[in-house]
Amino acid sequence: MPRPNENPNFPSEQETAEVIRLLRERGYDENAVSALLSLGEALFEVHHRAVTHDDDSLHRAADRIVDSLVQMGYPQMVHPLLRHCPVCGSLPGQRCIKVPGHPLGEQRYHAERWGDRPASGSA
Repeated sequence: MPRPNENPNFPSEQETAEVIRLLRERGYDENAVSALLSLGEALFEVHHRAVTHDDDSLHRAADRIVDSLVQMGYPQMVHPLLRHCPVCGSLPGQRCIKVPGHPLGEQRYHAERWGDRPASGSA
């Protein structure tokens, strides 16, 4: 199994840099930023394994962790590829597909898949 940074679906360096910028804007110190990035990588791995093993219970478990963190006041740390796409129906771990009226452009996923996150191509 490839490490997260060897996985082509894992957030790019540019996407990770955007997450770091957003967390710093929200006032998180370097220790919190590091911990949240580590948590995000771990959640990505859980979702990746869920896709690999076709195990929806792993997706639900990771989603419960994220929901709990959000309820405690932490930012949503879920990469768009780990969400269901409301536009094209792609499942977590799948890239979006073209749908009439919803161009992808240079993005790997539809803007709507970000939820409350920016659609700038970052995670």
